[in-house]
Amino acid sequence: MGRVRARHLEGRAQRKIATVHSTPFEALPKGAVGELAAEGEALLRFAEPEATTFEVKIAAPAASAAVP
Repeated sequence: MGRVRARHLEGRAQRKIATVHSTPFEALPKGAVGELAAEGEALLRFAEPEATTFEVKIAAPAASAAVP
């Protein structure tokens, strides 16, 4: 079973570019950033199938973010 490690906010800045902003709830272990980026891209490909470019932006961990 997985754990919730970040919040993804999906949006589209331009017509064919889909972007997701991910903010981890805590510092991520090595390798987890790549996994988070892959998960964000998969989310975008599902949510915005007509987009041609997918951008995943990962912010620094939130200092005191609570899991929704």
